[in-house]
Amino acid sequence: MPIRRAEELIATLPGIISVRIVPNETGAVEEIHVLTTDLVAPKNTVRNIESALMAQLGIRVNHRKISIATTLDGLRPRVGTARILAVLEPRSNTMKLGVHRDTLAPALSAADRVWFHRPADLGWDLEAAAASLGTKAETVGEIDALVARLAAEARDGDHVLVMSNGGFGGLHGKLLAALGRG
Repeated sequence: MPIRRAEELIATLPGIISVRIVPNETGAVEEIHVLTTDLVAPKNTVRNIESALMAQLGIRVNHRKISIATTLDGLRPRVGTARILAVLEPRSNTMKLGVHRDTLAPALSAADRVWFHRPADLGWDLEAAAASLGTKAETVGEIDALVARLAAEARDGDHVLVMSNGGFGGLHGKLLAALGRG
């Protein structure tokens, strides 16, 4: 498989900042890691990658092999000086394996406050990965406790950015209810 050509193709898609493809021992795609702006929703970015690889190179890739990291740099200009409260659930396989642990803090540094959900089955030190964010970052093991902390901190005009590739334990609805908007 032409890894370089596939990376070049993916890099031309809307919102893509950088891309790295990790091949397995036979040269087939094992993982695709992409850093994006907020121009395109992550699910749409995954679909765009799948479609482009199939249409241009005849390569079929399972969407579960694609990991998307979105930078907050795209959100900051849209919200100006308003606070950004970022909440992340390391749910994907690449997150659980710690593939992004060294890039989490830099990717979230534009947020004013950051909360990480710390699932019991996470196999790496989330607190250490978040340490460079200092006091603006917090890790929480229970969803209800995370909702309580977010609701206590959030105020009118804040932008809450929730990042997960799953249901996040119902966090969205629970947070809206806690804020009196659900």
